[in-house]
Amino acid sequence: MRSAKSAAFMVAPQRRRAPVDALLVTAFALVGLALRLPLLGRSLWRDEGSTYAVVAVPSLHALLSHVWTTEMTPPLYYLIEHWWTHVAGVTEAAMRAPSLLCGVATIVVMYALGRRVAGTTGAIACALCATFSPLAIELDVEARAYAFALVLSAIVLYSYAVCVTSAPARRRWYVALFVAGVMLTATFTTGYVVLAVIAAAAVATAAVRRNRESARLALTAIATLLVALAFIPYVLHYAANWRGCCVQSPDLNLRIDRNLEAFSPFGIMYDQLNTALKIAVALWIVTLPFRRRDVVDGLIATTTAIVALGIAANIVENISPERHLLVYASAAWLLMALFSARFVAWLGRKRSLRWVVTLPLAYGLFCALLHYPKGYLTGTEAPSDVRDAVAALAPFRDHALLVVAAPDYLGATLNYYLRSAPGVTLRGIATWENPQFYKYDLAPWYAKNFTRNEVDRVERLARKQDALIVLVDRPRANTFNGVPFAKALSVVAPLKRENQILYERSFPSLREAVDVTVLQPGR
Repeated sequence: MRSAKSAAFMVAPQRRRAPVDALLVTAFALVGLALRLPLLGRSLWRDEGSTYAVVAVPSLHALLSHVWTTEMTPPLYYLIEHWWTHVAGVTEAAMRAPSLLCGVATIVVMYALGRRVAGTTGAIACALCATFSPLAIELDVEARAYAFALVLSAIVLYSYAVCVTSAPARRRWYVALFVAGVMLTATFTTGYVVLAVIAAAAVATAAVRRNRESARLALTAIATLLVALAFIPYVLHYAANWRGCCVQSPDLNLRIDRNLEAFSPFGIMYDQLNTALKIAVALWIVTLPFRRRDVVDGLIATTTAIVALGIAANIVENISPERHLLVYASAAWLLMALFSARFVAWLGRKRSLRWVVTLPLAYGLFCALLHYPKGYLTGTEAPSDVRDAVAALAPFRDHALLVVAAPDYLGATLNYYLRSAPGVTLRGIATWENPQFYKYDLAPWYAKNFTRNEVDRVERLARKQDALIVLVDRPRANTFNGVPFAKALSVVAPLKRENQILYERSFPSLREAVDVTVLQPGR
């Protein structure tokens, strides 16, 4: 049975608050939409080009096969995107629209979640994070599965919170937990971390409370996890083919901080928020044995476990920390909201310290909001210059073109922007007829006389087709998932040396800068 203190803290939405809540959540949703809409028409980059390659296939069987071969996530998002693009088309905006809708829905769900467990303070804190988070804004307008996974994880947490805090909860929330949980693991492999922690927390709650509602919640969480195991082959496939993609700092604390940065609502407050969150968790752990525990402590433990295990998995897998952490962002934002609400409640009791503590915090928040427009504008820059590079080829469209992606993963984006261009042949370097990003076959990259063989193959096909060679290369190519994409650049100099240069230009995008060279094959 919950204590009076717990019941007082966990303010459930009341009817008299409904108009205020409706106004606040509408305001946050509209601001979030306004921040994201201008980014819909940006050029696609290689990951989104990979999405197009998957959803553009003609049949369901081909789609599932393509996902298994070329992606590292389960197929649910691609099935939805496949259906959507057949209805709405494959423009940049159309492909990103489902992610945008999920992003706005996340703001609404996070507000409701914060309101449910931490009152108005928690609602505002959760909605603030979901609305202004630079990472969320970026991925909410990306034609990938991240935004879909985020809104599903938020729904899982909200359903779980309702079941924990209601006595009894309506059956629909158990159904929502089950459906959203299964859909989460069918979208992103990291969803298993969220479901495993939720199941463990539900079992622990049932062991402590020993009532029918808690037992029902535990059974629902366990059933969700068991049904979700249907997608475990994708996890095993991912584990068997993943080799890491980035060089991590040997300083573990620095790596943890870099992962925590992904959850910050303001780009300039990474260090302060990381420190504050660490201190809050440490104080909570230290004081836990000396006070009466309540439902909020259970939610803090649950969200802390999700964030901690998510970061640990990210570090062990050695992957780029930002985007793959988004599925845990709902838990991190709820954790921030719970601590914020407790801090505000503590300040209410410590009147003598109120102004001493509030003024520095208000100043920090003001500075963050003041600098936010500059950070936002920086984040709105186009992620790739491939669209502009393809547009620059307009004067040569009267000729047959052999477009060569170097490194090969540029082929995903080039394939999208060249999809309706007549007389164009697209090739990679080592992957050749199927240039892509997530490629696991390393043998071609370590073949003997790699550079000479690839140069000869390009020149031979260009002469056969009587085509100009269009070399699209990324100067800053590096190793990804064990594939030495930088080796593809070894063909650039020989091709330029052995063929006549007709056109040359650089496109300096921050994420996917490319150089374009049009060559007349030597005779």
